[in-house]
Amino acid sequence: MSKENGSKFLVIIPARGGSKGVPRKNLKELCGQPLIKWSIQSGQELNRLKTIVVSTDDNDIAQVATLSGALVVSRPAELATDNSQTELTIAHTLESVPDSDSYTHIVLLQPTAPIRRKGLVDHAIEKMLCDESDSLVGVVENSPFIWKGSTNDATAMYNVARRPMRQSFTQDDLSYRETGNIYITTVNAFRNSGVRVSGKTSLFVLDMNEGLDIDTQLDFDLAEAMLRIPG
Repeated sequence: MSKENGSKFLVIIPARGGSKGVPRKNLKELCGQPLIKWSIQSGQELNRLKTIVVSTDDNDIAQVATLSGALVVSRPAELATDNSQTELTIAHTLESVPDSDSYTHIVLLQPTAPIRRKGLVDHAIEKMLCDESDSLVGVVENSPFIWKGSTNDATAMYNVARRPMRQSFTQDDLSYRETGNIYITTVNAFRNSGVRVSGKTSLFVLDMNEGLDIDTQLDFDLAEAMLRIPG
């Protein structure tokens, strides 16, 4: 595809040392290897010109990343707090890598979303290029049975008097939830907007298990069980 000519992808994996829900989360073993390594491997599967970069403030994470074949960018402490915006880490990483102007796209793979089917990143890029989009977001489908408001004063976002059957859902009935699994943006769009999603945006629908974001020990247990399912 001509749109792909000259494309070069900077795969950024942000992995700070601190975490509240599960201490040292990014180094905790999941199915026999550190959590962060799953995202590094997903980036390495990308069948395009790319550089895999781990941005971290932690020496142990840096060592795992280096041994796994990733480039490491040392993240300043002020960008590694609980309240630090990921966009600031993306900008810092983009500024820190050699030949930063040679990259056309940024692929953000958050290590807390380790479940990605083989070829997922390639397929997401193919969709984005085909759609001629500025950004792409990984999502999972929601059913239309959504309520909004407080628990004592909520409003249904669907017609409760004509509740649709699941097999009759149309595209217009569905909504989508971001998972944190994958984001892609052009470098130009990011530099112009300062955010990971801007301009014309494609949605890349993930399998439901790929929507798991690890924040607790239970999440780890669920991810372990999912990853051990054959196939």
